[in-house]
Amino acid sequence: MSTEMVALTVTAPGPVKQAGILQQNRVFLDFFWDLAKPDQEARLKAVENLIQYLKTNTKADELEYTFKRLVDGLAHTRETARPGFSLALGQVLCAFEDIPLQSVLDKIKVKHNLLTVKKKLLRNAMFGNLFGVLAIHQSSRISKEPQVVLGCVQLLQSLTQHRQHLKDLPTKTMTDILSEVIQEEVFEEVLLSALKTDLASAFSTPEQLQLLLVALQRFPQTLKPKKLKKLLGSSTIINADNIPKLTEVLKMAAGSVKKECVLPAVVLDLLKLSLKEDSFQLFWNNAIINGMLKEQPGPAHYLSFRLLGSALPLLSTAQLKDVLSGEVMIQYGEHVKPDRFKLVPEMDTYVSDFLQGCQDADKQLAVMVGFSSLSNQGYPVVPSVWRVVQHLQPAALQQYVEWLKDMFLQPQLDKLLEFSTRKKENSIIRLRRWVVSRLSSIIDNHQVKKEEDLIMGVARFVFFHAFFSAKKASSSIQETKGTLSVPLDDKTKGVLVNSFFGLLLSMHHLPLDDDPAEGQRKAWDSRHIRQVCKTVFSSICPHVTAEALTAILDVSSDDKSGESDDSDEDDGDDAMEEDDDDEEEEDDEEGELAVVDQSFRLELMKVLQQQNALATEEDGSDDDDLDDDAMMKLDKGLAALFSEQKKKSQAKKDEKTELQKEKALVRDFKIKVLDLVEVFVARQAGSPLVLRLVEPLLTIIDRGMNSNSDQQEQDFLRRAADIFRNQLCRSKVYCRTAGDRQGELHDLLEKLMAKTQKLSDSSVCLYYFSASLYVVKVLRGAPPAGAKEEHSADGLSFMGNVDVDRVSGIFRDALSSFMARRKSPLTTQMFTDLFSRFPVLCVKLLDTIVHHIASGARVHQQGLACVFVLRAMQSREVQQLLSGAPWTELCVTVSGQLASVSQHSFTSPSCDASRG
Repeated sequence: MSTEMVALTVTAPGPVKQAGILQQNRVFLDFFWDLAKPDQEARLKAVENLIQYLKTNTKADELEYTFKRLVDGLAHTRETARPGFSLALGQVLCAFEDIPLQSVLDKIKVKHNLLTVKKKLLRNAMFGNLFGVLAIHQSSRISKEPQVVLGCVQLLQSLTQHRQHLKDLPTKTMTDILSEVIQEEVFEEVLLSALKTDLASAFSTPEQLQLLLVALQRFPQTLKPKKLKKLLGSSTIINADNIPKLTEVLKMAAGSVKKECVLPAVVLDLLKLSLKEDSFQLFWNNAIINGMLKEQPGPAHYLSFRLLGSALPLLSTAQLKDVLSGEVMIQYGEHVKPDRFKLVPEMDTYVSDFLQGCQDADKQLAVMVGFSSLSNQGYPVVPSVWRVVQHLQPAALQQYVEWLKDMFLQPQLDKLLEFSTRKKENSIIRLRRWVVSRLSSIIDNHQVKKEEDLIMGVARFVFFHAFFSAKKASSSIQETKGTLSVPLDDKTKGVLVNSFFGLLLSMHHLPLDDDPAEGQRKAWDSRHIRQVCKTVFSSICPHVTAEALTAILDVSSDDKSGESDDSDEDDGDDAMEEDDDDEEEEDDEEGELAVVDQSFRLELMKVLQQQNALATEEDGSDDDDLDDDAMMKLDKGLAALFSEQKKKSQAKKDEKTELQKEKALVRDFKIKVLDLVEVFVARQAGSPLVLRLVEPLLTIIDRGMNSNSDQQEQDFLRRAADIFRNQLCRSKVYCRTAGDRQGELHDLLEKLMAKTQKLSDSSVCLYYFSASLYVVKVLRGAPPAGAKEEHSADGLSFMGNVDVDRVSGIFRDALSSFMARRKSPLTTQMFTDLFSRFPVLCVKLLDTIVHHIASGARVHQQGLACVFVLRAMQSREVQQLLSGAPWTELCVTVSGQLASVSQHSFTSPSCDASRG
């Protein structure tokens, strides 16, 4: 079929004879039914199939019918159908470039004529025009046919008269079309006159302003200052006269996206234009600070903050310092408070993207210092563990660390951007604590690119100020040259001490250098000793006895380090991080006031009674009856009593502090002991002794994940979880000599699965389930050397020492619980892993799964049963195990169950009601 014939047939105006197509090709017609389905995946598949069909079976009548059906479908009454027909039309036009766009545009105008359509179908016709233009735009051919561009623009302009139905969609589409026009001559000769009214009304709506800004970006030679003056009355967009108009448009833009949490494109384009016109200060100070921020907190403020984040890559170093020390940042600080709208994650993304894409160290430093200077009573609002630092260039990181050190030594509160108006007695203490945590987090983050000198510099700095003070400067000790403008308090000293030991732990995990010689020169600490321990223990692993391993596990799982006080201590730590200016007063009160308990009351009563100072109802005496000597004795007695009570209170505090230190040391020791466990698992994965590690490691994981623990406890938990999951359960080497302990392992499996069903947290449950699968793997072992291939029926049915009936019963109970309970810690993925790894157990559980297709407690559980059966029937291994009669019986049973569910769904009144 020739090109001319296709074009002639498509543009012919007569009605299409559909009888031949309807009788001839049912598959072809089904494509158009699928385009109207609510399911997006079905619509996309229909578009793909239609294009493929037309390319391989091109017939004039079918192509003509395709365009008619697609144009008709643009005004479909179902909202989800219109995008499907629009996308299909665009793709067909893209695939058949010999079809003129003008012919399709004419068909759209005729079919969806707003002047001739019935009133009740007016809205559908408008959508037909809109989605028709979108289809032509999506064809990627619009820039090649200028007259079609003009026709589309005129059609969209006619739709703008009905904004109550389409809102701002036509203008947005017009902007997109304008972005597609490549030749400036086309815009100047064809579109400018048609768009003159819209461009002249640029200050009316955000969409019309966006249209003008896109035109300025795309066609600067056409829209020169003289042309702008004719259109707008001024040769520039951003000037003092236009600022009020622009501010109103920005407010409208903010209101239009208040639920979407995005920055409108028109706002960022306006900022780019201000930079181009050299009017950024005018725009920022007048439109944003004196305009948007004068509004009540809400969308206008959020737009300003998002514009600040988006502007970071566009500004110079001087401009960055200016905006990051101005009113927008101060207002942003107010929105960091807990009771305000959460903008912190958005701003973190903006900063992270900027630092990742910026190679200028000065700009990076300006942004880091700017955000680190925004503070509340001396405490910066950005977290001390701010991961965006990993994107810093080495030079910027070094300068940022130096800035942090300087702020610690000589806190310059006047250089902070303080947005709090409360009293600031503790500002220096709060700032120093943040700086110490910030320095430590930089070393802790292994993603940060840092050199040895920087690491050692931070470690020396923290170590020196934690344990020493300089009386005079020494040329050999760099840290003595920095003088403290304000002496360190005891609490800050304590933070420094804890941070130093944390730094030691972090440096233990620093990766070794690739070059052995260089690595040896740069190796630390403590890291050498640790490496020696690992090496020595590796050599003695084969000789470790059950008693020795038990001793190691007892240390790792022992819980005598004050776990019962976790909640109180954690609350105290959180309070220290988020403390306010009342902190010191509260501490003083705690030091002065004694704890009033019953024993203290009794002692007080005794002192008063001894001096006859306790009034009674019988004598009616009071304190005025006491002479001077008696009053002096009473004062001495009370002073001694309160002094003793204060000593007791301080002793309790000291005891608690010592317990906390002891707990930290014990936990650090346990982390080191885990190193030995890790070495043993790696070196002796095939030893039966490894099975002794399962329950202790699970106990550690269970306890750690169900407690509000500190960072050290979390490190311990992560190490234990990593050893269990990656080194033990996923190891290709495992114990294959479990024949003499079958009963013990089956009991362990039963115990683990019973525990699994009682848990409330799926994340903990996953570890217990993984342990169960590991035990089954150990019981099964490897097939004998003379056995058949692993994927044969015999190989698949091999289960070694597994008591298949007992194990199947254990997992059947778990599966029934999962299918019956509303909230179960078990998950679909757990059973999917079980079935894929052990097809024999899958076959054993099929009857239970099939039973739940019809008898499931809830619809979604019936659906899960169907999914399980489907995956099982698709498994080649299961098909091999069920070959022959069992497979046929399964298919019949499944069919019967599905038929029962289907019949129930159509006869159940509740189901009918839900469908209605």
